[in-house]
Amino acid sequence: NSVVVYEMIMLNTGSAYTTCQQIEGYLAWKWGLQSALPTSHLYYSLPPRGMVVINPFSPIAIAGNFLWLDAMDVNNGSAQPSSGANIATWYDKSGKGLNAVQYGTASSYGTYSPTGFNGKPSINITPSSIATIIGYNVPISTTIFNNGAASTGFSIFIVYNYSGSNYNYGALYSIGYSNLPDPIDIYSTNRPNTIGITGTFINVTTYTTPTLFSSTCDATSNGIYSEWFNG
Repeated sequence: NSVVVYEMIMLNTGSAYTTCQQIEGYLAWKWGLQSALPTSHLYYSLPPRGMVVINPFSPIAIAGNFLWLDAMDVNNGSAQPSSGANIATWYDKSGKGLNAVQYGTASSYGTYSPTGFNGKPSINITPSSIATIIGYNVPISTTIFNNGAASTGFSIFIVYNYSGSNYNYGALYSIGYSNLPDPIDIYSTNRPNTIGITGTFINVTTYTTPTLFSSTCDATSNGIYSEWFNG
């Protein structure tokens, strides 16, 4: 069983409808998934303004962006890895320096593929066991995950696909799991409700073709969480 990750964007706020749709439009058009968007989506017919002109749209232009991992630019401006290379660090493009560092043994390293989907690159993560926490750990302050007045909420958008057996507890990320050093862990078997938030959770392991995953949690005391696919 494995997960293939193409791009991940995180905001330190529970996103408004238009912000969610803008990021979804950016990701869908970039990775060739625009036809999977609902016809009612703001960017079903055209990408967000800026993607097709001299100054392209960038996620860092979105207020609250503080994590951006992109398989098209694993090393944030430096040369791409060679095919099949182990990726110990996936460099953050948001400008915040929140690089995703591989967690666990070398056998669990993500590997780089230059032609993961539509001729575009990916990071392929394969655990030694489906019940094992593996993947990448991101050193984000826990402040934004403390539900209530101190929290701004959060939103996470990921382009990915899964390969292997259906697993009811599979997750693309976990938050605040007790035995890991940092709050965000990419491709974990523990759901976000490890910090007490409640909401809608979908089995991510049923999506075996490249898919756009969106999730958001508001800043209320209840910490209401939602996730959905393809806009």
